[in-house]
Amino acid sequence: MRLKGEIGEYSDFHRFRMRECLRILVERHSSICRILECGWQDPGSVNALTVARVQLEGLYSMCMFTEDPRWVDIYVCEGWKKLYERFLLQREEKKKLERFESYSNTQAPNGLWKMAETIGILPEQIATIHKYQLKIPVPDGMSEKVIKRLATLGKAIQKLPQGSKKRMLQRLHFRYRYLCSFAHGSEDANLFTSIFQSNPTIPRSRSGETLKNTFKREIEAPTYTTSILSIIQSAAEIATLYPGEVELLVNLTKAWETMSDKSLLCKAIWTLRTRASLGILA
Repeated sequence: MRLKGEIGEYSDFHRFRMRECLRILVERHSSICRILECGWQDPGSVNALTVARVQLEGLYSMCMFTEDPRWVDIYVCEGWKKLYERFLLQREEKKKLERFESYSNTQAPNGLWKMAETIGILPEQIATIHKYQLKIPVPDGMSEKVIKRLATLGKAIQKLPQGSKKRMLQRLHFRYRYLCSFAHGSEDANLFTSIFQSNPTIPRSRSGETLKNTFKREIEAPTYTTSILSIIQSAAEIATLYPGEVELLVNLTKAWETMSDKSLLCKAIWTLRTRASLGILA
């Protein structure tokens, strides 16, 4: 997707990060398709639902990005913080290993400092990380400044104003909670993994054809629908910032009309959010 021209307070960097997040959603969908190709006789195919959960998280993030560019900054800075904290842990664990000396003292720090400077990490924020991770007091004359976290999905909904975007995310939260059971290894998720084993430890009570249909209904369809929905709705949220991109709006409308005919969930999202937002802009 090409994001041309200035839009309010969104900088080139903001637009680049949103475009990258959308690109990754598309690439992750390819991974989902490869997992689903394993079919109903491979229990590993159930893991596609776990990856679908990440797609929904990408959509939630995009909804926050398009609400306010400051959420893009928070997203990027939080990502840097996690990288830096991971580096500090690894440096401590490997400090007596000579082969990591160059990486720990030069290579990694230089890369992290350069990244921090690029995205606007402040010395006060680094000092605050050192206080809580290394027990190093914040220097005199410098105050603590915590790097903010991107809102979790439940809190993200609370932070949005009343409107179609909020109602859409509230509806999708039910799907997200279901997908979380597969990421957390809940009993209902493990049950699917068990019944699709090629050599089940418990004899099957269903025929192969029945299991195949169950796979399509419970694994393949919700995974594919969730992933595609996340991609095209993320693009639709970006489109709200670019009312002049007529070709983009037309293509999104066509994609949504196709998906809403095939899925009740997609039809609900189209009705709750997308039809109105694209219609107003078109």
